[in-house]
Amino acid sequence: MLSLLVSLALAQDTQVLDLLNQHDSPPTATDWQSIEGVDAQLVLAIQGDLNTTQKGRAVQALGYVPTDAGRAELSRVLAEDPVLARKAVFALAIGWGDAALPELKTALESDDVQLRIAAVKATTKVPLGTELLQSRMEVEQDEAVRDALTKALGGAQ
Repeated sequence: MLSLLVSLALAQDTQVLDLLNQHDSPPTATDWQSIEGVDAQLVLAIQGDLNTTQKGRAVQALGYVPTDAGRAELSRVLAEDPVLARKAVFALAIGWGDAALPELKTALESDDVQLRIAAVKATTKVPLGTELLQSRMEVEQDEAVRDALTKALGGAQ
């Protein structure tokens, strides 16, 4: 039933599907912001039967059109979808900035090393992220994550 609803909703605006399928260059913030009600369509796209590439683009796009519904969906993705979670941390950082620090902190504490590395990189996009990264450096045990933290913090720690 959900896939039928997603198909119907996305069929109403083929511009969203065109952008999700675009291969020559990634859609810009302006592309997404020019579509009325795009956040709801992107949430449906993530929840629907699209392929992982399309869903990943939809996750990224939510960062360009920050709404409460989009943030809730990105938080759900972060908690439930390890494949898309790495894209979700960047979308949260770009769209919500400092307000996304709780979600970024959660990602930095994940058991998934790759998610922690992505969260380090995403947190550098947040004005108040340095303090969070410094506190993570104090407890981080994984060498690859520590390397990412060191680079993000600008040198040797």
